[in-house]
Amino acid sequence: MAELPRGAKFKAKIGIISATNLRSADINLLGQGKSDPYCIVGMVGRPDTQHKTETIMKSLEPEWDYECEIDDFKPHDSLEFKVMDYDAIGSDDLLGSVELSFDQLYPGGLDEEIELRDEKRAAGKAPAMLRVRVFLEMQQQNPSDTRCFVTVQRAEGLRSADWSLSGGKSDPYCIVSIPAKRYSPWRTKVMFKELNPT
Repeated sequence: MAELPRGAKFKAKIGIISATNLRSADINLLGQGKSDPYCIVGMVGRPDTQHKTETIMKSLEPEWDYECEIDDFKPHDSLEFKVMDYDAIGSDDLLGSVELSFDQLYPGGLDEEIELRDEKRAAGKAPAMLRVRVFLEMQQQNPSDTRCFVTVQRAEGLRSADWSLSGGKSDPYCIVSIPAKRYSPWRTKVMFKELNPT
């Protein structure tokens, strides 16, 4: 994979197509049951990026055909998919989840069924599967995101600002700033009694 530019960000174009073989979370009087599944997708650790499909009532094989986009996806980020069972009373149940790292999604994208991790699933039972489609599109880098690295090395022949009987020195330091950037100023340490600071 080609080296990515510094600060690269991507738009994640996501399709949540369907799920199969989900666990039944709602048991009826006949000992049979279904679930009311929906799927949530978002960046790991970023609940503000979450998107949610509609809820498909009484189904273990839901088809959502849902599409969404998430901006500012970076190479260290991951996407998390959670399939949930809607409950009118009480909290919703987790039916399975899966995380996809940047390396699994870029550069070729992903369009396939992936296995869901479900800790409540009976041992030996075939896993639930989630069909997703994800493509990462590099976003144009905002000039304001560009970083500038500065090294202040030395100064020579400074004027003596502190008079003394021995001839005088200065206590110089240097301030670096970007014009019109209020919080950009940065200051070096003070070099006491010096006209040629390094």
